[in-house]
Amino acid sequence: MQKTVIALAAALMCAAPLAQAAWQPLVQEGTRRVEVDPARGAADSGRPTFWSRLTLSSPAVDPLTGRSFAAVEMLSRFDCEGRRVATLQRVYRDENGVALRDERLVAPREAAVEAGADERLFGMACKEALVRQADAGVKARAGHADFNQAFAGRIIAANDEHAAPKAEKPAEKGAEKVPEKAAPEKLPQAIRKPINPEQLPAQIKRQLVNPEKIPAPHKKAEKAEAPEHDLEAPPPKKKVRKAHPAAHKPEVAAAAHAVPHAPHWSYEGEAGPAAWGKLSPANMSCDIGTRQSPIDIREGVKVDLPEIRFDYKPSLFRIVDNGHTIQVNYGEGSSLTVQGNRYELAQFHFHKPSEERINGKTYDMVVHLVHKDDDGHLAVVAVLMERGKDNPFIQTLWNNLPLEQNAEVSPPDTAIELGKLLPENRSYYTYMGSLTTPPCTEGVLWMVMKNPVQISPEQVAVFSKLYKNNTRPIQKALGRLIKESR
Repeated sequence: MQKTVIALAAALMCAAPLAQAAWQPLVQEGTRRVEVDPARGAADSGRPTFWSRLTLSSPAVDPLTGRSFAAVEMLSRFDCEGRRVATLQRVYRDENGVALRDERLVAPREAAVEAGADERLFGMACKEALVRQADAGVKARAGHADFNQAFAGRIIAANDEHAAPKAEKPAEKGAEKVPEKAAPEKLPQAIRKPINPEQLPAQIKRQLVNPEKIPAPHKKAEKAEAPEHDLEAPPPKKKVRKAHPAAHKPEVAAAAHAVPHAPHWSYEGEAGPAAWGKLSPANMSCDIGTRQSPIDIREGVKVDLPEIRFDYKPSLFRIVDNGHTIQVNYGEGSSLTVQGNRYELAQFHFHKPSEERINGKTYDMVVHLVHKDDDGHLAVVAVLMERGKDNPFIQTLWNNLPLEQNAEVSPPDTAIELGKLLPENRSYYTYMGSLTTPPCTEGVLWMVMKNPVQISPEQVAVFSKLYKNNTRPIQKALGRLIKESR
């Protein structure tokens, strides 16, 4: 859900105390509840502002104030034409409704409206804006059609755009025709003539009542950058090359909802880790999550941890430089089992230096082995790497590095066996954390091998030519239980 804090902005709307807010339920997202207050929205030439509130089932710690907050009230500005949203303000409140921090964003970033709560907020905000315009006597340019007629016309135009052309019927006598100068832009044919909503199909009439369900009009495809996906999440489904069927990977919910215009993020600069939570509504956990990764692993409780049963089979592979790391997509059929739960291996990738620290120590590199179970839960095994002797497994990968970013290399006759990358001693640390890349989704089971494997200085240097530093800063443990094999 897009992070928009309800800060009482007098310049945008009249200030109102929390008790006067008329919160209405919108959606329940796991342990988080999203509510809206439509009465305090404000229309602004197709860019309305809208208030929402995210309530947590258990308080979280605000990293800036060090105090616990139970709700974040948020102010968003929506671009109804461009289908984009920006965060203007955030207010963090404790369990008693007392404001802990009022954050006003000087240069709010716009991001594409994503599926879920954002999409519903967008529908409500833009509907209210158009209703206000109609009430103020602003006529729609499409033949002076009212709000529902204009939206109905856009639905018909979108549905008919790809249909086979049909001969137009002669205009009915007395039918109103919109002059060409009625609007500066070209209007869809379907909204140049007044429409009687009562004559529309039932499906369209339902969309008029719920404009958040109205599909966006089809537009000519624009050249855009390839969508970015989470490093820790398995890659989305794509057409499998016939020559390499084993390299096909399953889809994971975290990557399935990636949008074509996902905001760019990086490990430095304006789009670096400190800004991840502000780049997209989906990245809220990067800012306010309470179980974030990586962490400095300290004071682990030594117990008899269950054995991790690795079942890694030899496989063909696909290797790609995705702009954030070197990622290897592995064939199907390999998995691990821990505490009776089976997780299928999807991909693995590298960070330099290691994202994890062990009692303050950072290693030269780390490889993250990403798995998921049948319910979509993620489990990541971290294998630490330190300088030493040459690693034959790593050398095989480096031999097949692509020459350009986003170009995949699929060696036709080279198989690898991931089990050879694991340390002989399989003792480990474990804790609950998150993805270490946007959207920083929590609920990830982490298992960090206690014993590192060796990699030669030359092999480290090869990766360093591509990525000198692609690690997220250490996150606060916030009292999490860490277990380690004794």
